[in-house]
Amino acid sequence: MPLVALILIVSASLLSGAKNLGAQSLTRPSQSLPQQGNKASKQAHFDSKQRSSAARIEQATPPADPTSSQARAKQIGENRDRDSDVLREVKGRIAAVSVQDVFTCATTIATILLAVFTWKLVLVTRDMRRTAEATTEVARKALHADRPYLLVTAVTRESFKHPVLGNQEPISRARITLRNVGSSPAELLEIYATAWKFDCFPQAGDPRWETLIFVPWIDIAEPVVAVGQDLGPIPVVVNWTKDDIDLVNAGVKRVAIYGLVKYRSGSKEPYYTRFFWWFSPLTEPSLKKAAAIALNERS
Repeated sequence: MPLVALILIVSASLLSGAKNLGAQSLTRPSQSLPQQGNKASKQAHFDSKQRSSAARIEQATPPADPTSSQARAKQIGENRDRDSDVLREVKGRIAAVSVQDVFTCATTIATILLAVFTWKLVLVTRDMRRTAEATTEVARKALHADRPYLLVTAVTRESFKHPVLGNQEPISRARITLRNVGSSPAELLEIYATAWKFDCFPQAGDPRWETLIFVPWIDIAEPVVAVGQDLGPIPVVVNWTKDDIDLVNAGVKRVAIYGLVKYRSGSKEPYYTRFFWWFSPLTEPSLKKAAAIALNERS
């Protein structure tokens, strides 16, 4: 009896559990239907968007044009061939240049650079020489700031009859007067003065000082010339022959009166004053100073 009762109790428990499970299973499908519908709707909407995006991509992407691809490939090939031709030409020119050409080019460049350097050196040397000359001139002027200075102030002439021929001489004697216009006394060293007759050529100019002929120097009566004092007049006698008188009066010859005075101041270096004057009864009847600067130069 007890065993039968136990079996009955277990069977009743099992039946009760089966009923509960059936009720739960019936309740769950009724509660999840709306959720399942929402999920299905969302999935369908997502699939629709994917299909529309794929369609747009297919519409936006143009189909490949086989003609343009071939043209592009042809252009690339032509550019490559052109580059190859240029490269071959450059290589050919480089190969054509010989060692002699390279040496000639290098020599030419070196010569040009040497010429530029030489020209710059000449310019620098010229500037240095000018600077040295300017410095020397300043020093000389400073050294001779206190010095004598003899200057020709007057040249006069006299004319007499020849003592033997009895003819009137164009010029018989000239007198040269010099004055010390410096700032210290002049100590006379030498005095040269003479007259000479030169031919009058159509293109004849003044003679060179180095070619002049001088007579022995004149005795110095006054060895010192004070500041502002005159030296002289220094007499210059002109000697004549009959032919000389005729040639000078005819304008074939002319007379030159020239000379040199050397002097100094104390222990300083000597100075000099040159003078050269022309006379011709036809062209220079009153004595005319020579145009050449060297003939009337003063140190």
